[in-house]
Amino acid sequence: SSSNAGALGGSCRYCGAPQPGLAEVAELKERLEAEARDERRRWEDWRAEEERAWALRLRDRERERLRKVEVDAEAKAKGEREAMASQRAEYGRLEAKLRNSLRDVDARERTLQDAEARLQRERASKVLDLQMLEKRLRDESKHSVDAEIRARKAVEKALASSRAATDRAEKRAAQADADFDRWRQAHRKTPEAELVARVAKARAE
Repeated sequence: SSSNAGALGGSCRYCGAPQPGLAEVAELKERLEAEARDERRRWEDWRAEEERAWALRLRDRERERLRKVEVDAEAKAKGEREAMASQRAEYGRLEAKLRNSLRDVDARERTLQDAEARLQRERASKVLDLQMLEKRLRDESKHSVDAEIRARKAVEKALASSRAATDRAEKRAAQADADFDRWRQAHRKTPEAELVARVAKARAE
């Protein structure tokens, strides 16, 4: 019958090719559906695996990005620390140079003050020396003038005394000459004994 032929299969009424039966169709359908389910499961597994792999790749990229950000931030921080350390070192060097310059300025100022004080002391000492020399020269000059005046007066006095003594001597000499003349005249007239007595008397006087 036609139902049996459909269950058992038959041939195509158009081309005469054999046709599968209902059991074969059901089996084929079931096999195809199982293959489809397997294929879908494999696809789901593949998709899940790809999603996991994508998530892992995304996580790795995010980690790499974060690591790069951290490395860049650390490098930037290191550069800033190095720049700050360099700036501190430069500041310290400039501060030390400034302190040295200030010490040099203070030392030069003290040296100048000491030199100025020394010059003032030397100037005052020289002025005092000059004043003392001037006073000594003035005193010596006055003493010399006074001594010269005294010496001149002494010479004048000595000359006057010498003149007076010369005058007296000349007078005595003239008197002696006159006395001798008188004595000689008297001697010529006086006896020898009287003359001897007068000579003795004169010697005694």
